[in-house]
Amino acid sequence: MKKLKILMLEDNKLDAALIKEEMTEHKIDFTSKLVDTEKDFITAIHDFKPDIILSDYNLPQLTGFEALDIAKELALDIPFIIVTGSLSEEVAVDSIKRGAWNYVIKENLLRLSPAIENALKLKEEIDKNKQSEYELRESEERYRALVEYSHEGIITVGVDYKFEYVNDKLCEIFGYSREEILEHDFREFLDKESKQLVGDRYKKRQQGEIIPANYEFNIIRKDGEKRQVEISSSIVKDSHGNIKTIAQLLDITERKQAAKAMQKSEERFRTIIEQSSDALYITNFEGNILDINKKTCENLGYTRSELLSMSIANIDASYNDKENRENIIQKLQKGETVTIESYLKRKNGSVYSGETHLGLIDLSGKKLMLGFVRDITERKLADKKLKSKMKQLIMLNDITIDREITLNKTRKEVNELLIKLGLEEKYSTL
Repeated sequence: MKKLKILMLEDNKLDAALIKEEMTEHKIDFTSKLVDTEKDFITAIHDFKPDIILSDYNLPQLTGFEALDIAKELALDIPFIIVTGSLSEEVAVDSIKRGAWNYVIKENLLRLSPAIENALKLKEEIDKNKQSEYELRESEERYRALVEYSHEGIITVGVDYKFEYVNDKLCEIFGYSREEILEHDFREFLDKESKQLVGDRYKKRQQGEIIPANYEFNIIRKDGEKRQVEISSSIVKDSHGNIKTIAQLLDITERKQAAKAMQKSEERFRTIIEQSSDALYITNFEGNILDINKKTCENLGYTRSELLSMSIANIDASYNDKENRENIIQKLQKGETVTIESYLKRKNGSVYSGETHLGLIDLSGKKLMLGFVRDITERKLADKKLKSKMKQLIMLNDITIDREITLNKTRKEVNELLIKLGLEEKYSTL
């Protein structure tokens, strides 16, 4: 499967890097080109031939709508998604009407990968059908298809708390058919605590008060199961001036459960670390100390806060050796456990011998190094004494052997003389 070619219209390199990182984490196989001027944007459309365009809304030389108009003129059916730091509700709705396939706020980049997937699915459908009309009617069809393909539930609620529109995903989340939801008060589908929260915020929004657009609450499915959802809502006025609420709902139950499980796992991990008889530390690949246990503080004479502001290289000078450090990291990334011996420097300047066992761990989605350090000073001294004793024994043995050889030779010579004198041998020899 060929790599997805993504054209990014963005003047902030840090934001561009964050967008790339988000797509990489969601395993999107892509190659990208970054531009920030109208000239480079037009050239890239012709030469780079992107599969999808991600555009900021506010750039020094070009607005998102201007870029959208250029893209529609030069490449009619390339999916165009606005990715920006802020976007008013009116502008967001207007962007869809103008032909944008979706919009994502940079503060909520978790929506970017699903938005890209939805756009590509829609693009595939458009390619199959070979649609020739693409102006206003195409924009409306895109919006309608985007809503139905969405991984999120999408709703429209009128002034009377009643659902006016729900997509298939919303029906799936709630466990009801579309007919069982439409024209019903949305509070019927919430648990007791959420009815008050969501109802109050809906009423305040209708009255023009500024309230959070994103928050969480609980729903009760048709089968009685309670699920946690996250809503992102806004208000619009229809052609008659009536205020309506448009919102996206995402089922976050599994995500919340996974977060709780991760928290419990990390709490158990913390207990194991603190109860260990060995010194333990966690660092990133650069060597910055991220966590340590009480034993580490005792062995080195530093406080916890002091160690957390230090690098492992401040304690173990061997980590300053770039070649040695890279060799260790390569082995760890292959799944190997690395054991090293080195001298560790205490706060008072003294050193002790330590044997460190290094391995990789995954904490909150990040690969980090976990080190178990055992003080082997006494063992090293014992080994040194043992080696010295062994050397002495070898020397003594060598002296004894030399004496035996000399004595045996002398006895042989005496026996030979006795024989010549016609006497019996006096000594036994080897």
